[in-house]
Amino acid sequence: MKTLFIFLVTVSVFNSCGLFEREESKPCPYILRYNQQHSPLIPVTISPNQLYYQVGDTIHISAIFEDSVYDYNVERKFLLKNFPF
Repeated sequence: MKTLFIFLVTVSVFNSCGLFEREESKPCPYILRYNQQHSPLIPVTISPNQLYYQVGDTIHISAIFEDSVYDYNVERKFLLKNFPF
């Protein structure tokens, strides 16, 4: 039990120093205006359009995508042709 405790303390110390972290993500090359993430505007249609819904109501949600998506935070369109979703 003492050995397990020493092992866990050692691993937690090395982990807190950042020795096991790998930086694989590249920083975003675009200037983000409002926060530090992208905010794509996705056209969504909810039908039937009602002010209030009750438990048991059937709601249909559909989204039709074009080949590009507008990002509100970057204020530009991004082409998504052949994007591996």
